[in-house]
Amino acid sequence: MDIVFNMPRSRCFHYSCSNPDSQGALIAETSGFPRQVSDREFRVYDVYLDRAWQETRYKLAMETIGNVAVESVSWGEARLKRFARVLFQEVVNPEHVRLVYYYNVATGYSCPYVLAVFGRNRKEVQNVPD
Repeated sequence: MDIVFNMPRSRCFHYSCSNPDSQGALIAETSGFPRQVSDREFRVYDVYLDRAWQETRYKLAMETIGNVAVESVSWGEARLKRFARVLFQEVVNPEHVRLVYYYNVATGYSCPYVLAVFGRNRKEVQNVPD
């Protein structure tokens, strides 16, 4: 079965709870991010990244980017992939990563959405049900 990804809004100049145009706006993504993938060939992980979510994993992932706000990082392919690998506790880097800006409307704090697409190894592909 294919997993289809929703398209985020266009990048914006200012990511903030005071800018409604930034809610759901793309922060960064790896080049060639697919519109859809097969669940037989890929594993997809996603999370809204806030401080309350898995505090230890959050801290480790934030350390890979120097503990600055996700929306203020100068992202590159390698940094995006390393961030997602640490965040989702994987051994290998994902093939694709997308970061989308959201803020928690109740608190006003940044709560970015992280989507990572990891390739399955040959053994995993054989064990995925049709």
